[in-house]
Amino acid sequence: MGPAYAGKQSVRRLSELGASLFTNNPRIASRIFGLPLGTLCEGAMADIAIFDYDPPTPLEDGSALGHLIYGLSQSPVDTTIVGGRVLMEGGRLALDIDEQRVNARARERAGDLWKRM
Repeated sequence: MGPAYAGKQSVRRLSELGASLFTNNPRIASRIFGLPLGTLCEGAMADIAIFDYDPPTPLEDGSALGHLIYGLSQSPVDTTIVGGRVLMEGGRLALDIDEQRVNARARERAGDLWKRM
């Protein structure tokens, strides 16, 4: 088996992974929960995350899944919308909470957790 064959196998496996993630999983979840999932249309459950992603290589049909797995997943979130409500915008929480207080409390609790481990 030569390098060209191995490369084709990797592309095929990546394609199968994409089909599972973006086609099969929403279909299964829709059937289980009885809700329209995996689509952006009126009445569908559509939570959205917008990332600040500047791809280092061309973003094309054949490379989109690779960008999603290896690039986009490491990018900062710019905006999130859940149930029609904007929760983060411009990289800042759009909620009525004291972020500094919440972060301080999270650090305090994390310290307690580490002490128990």
